[in-house]
Amino acid sequence: MPDEYLYRMAQTAGSTTLEYVVVISLIAFAMVYFLAPVLGYDGTSRGMIAISLYALLGYGLIVLLQLLINYLIYVANSSGNGMSQGSAKTMTHLGFIFGILKMLLFLGAEGCFIFGLQSLRRDGTRR
Repeated sequence: MPDEYLYRMAQTAGSTTLEYVVVISLIAFAMVYFLAPVLGYDGTSRGMIAISLYALLGYGLIVLLQLLINYLIYVANSSGNGMSQGSAKTMTHLGFIFGILKMLLFLGAEGCFIFGLQSLRRDGTRR
């Protein structure tokens, strides 16, 4: 049982579809943040886009924290005869809690990015 759990943990550590979408979003948000002043937009109105970038970085930290907690639980349970009933329930609850936190953080980052795009204003001094 512990080997099966380690295999599942390694398979889902960073290979879910949402993680790929977050990485692509992070690259796209960073490009918009960097290119907005180059394209003639006011450089001081990019605050919400910066917040969305920080939210996506926080998402990455939550993924790392989830992987660390999963690994620590695996190490704690690998010394015995497998996972107990309580450990399996704990892992299920932690999976749902981390999933909810990641989804809320991603949706918050998307919302901040949309508000940031709406707040971009053309710089009046450049043509």
